[in-house]
Amino acid sequence: MNVLNIAPCQREEGEKNMEIKSYIDKGFPTWVIVLSLWLVSPLGAGLLIHRIVVDRCFRLDFWKWLFWICVAGMIFGFVLMSLLSLLLDGGLGGFSLLYFLTMIMYGGSVFILYKILKRKTERYKGYIRCVGNEKLTSIDEIAAEFGVTYEKAEKELFAMIKKEYFAGAYIDRAQRIIVMPEGKEPEGKWTVVICPSCGGDNKIAVGTTCDCKFCGKTLSDTFA
Repeated sequence: MNVLNIAPCQREEGEKNMEIKSYIDKGFPTWVIVLSLWLVSPLGAGLLIHRIVVDRCFRLDFWKWLFWICVAGMIFGFVLMSLLSLLLDGGLGGFSLLYFLTMIMYGGSVFILYKILKRKTERYKGYIRCVGNEKLTSIDEIAAEFGVTYEKAEKELFAMIKKEYFAGAYIDRAQRIIVMPEGKEPEGKWTVVICPSCGGDNKIAVGTTCDCKFCGKTLSDTFA
């Protein structure tokens, strides 16, 4: 059987990343990362990349923050140029035009990236709805649902498996399906909670909290 699966070492790495995630969530709220990216670019960029790597939930929402990062960066750049121009009595010359054109290219590039990530995130959430909620396994049907080729759907589903959105799943290329592991129902009284981040259905024991099985966001029965 021709299958695409995740090696045990990659699963262990994913588990370590989830341990780090809890610290990142408590230690570095998103607004701190965006502010530090504006004020101290190397520090902010490092925190941002780290957050994207370890936090599945943040990756799904990153496209929203990308717009504000772009706006903050452009405002900071224009303010800096204005201050330099005042300090040098307008003596920046052709550098001002070059910088202005650079900022336009920067803003345009980030906007294009913003649109690409937004569309990709919408597909990822749609895959979670189809595979996780509706239990759809045929990759051909999933591809048709989103108007993409089988190859693209398979590639993105496998990427989601690697990133732990579909933990324990694998792709059976012979049957052209994605196979999800059997889930365990919580003990006692439970309710179904829809994750506000990814839209995935989660069964949660009443009066408890748990992480979304798809994106890792902390959920409780109050979300029901």
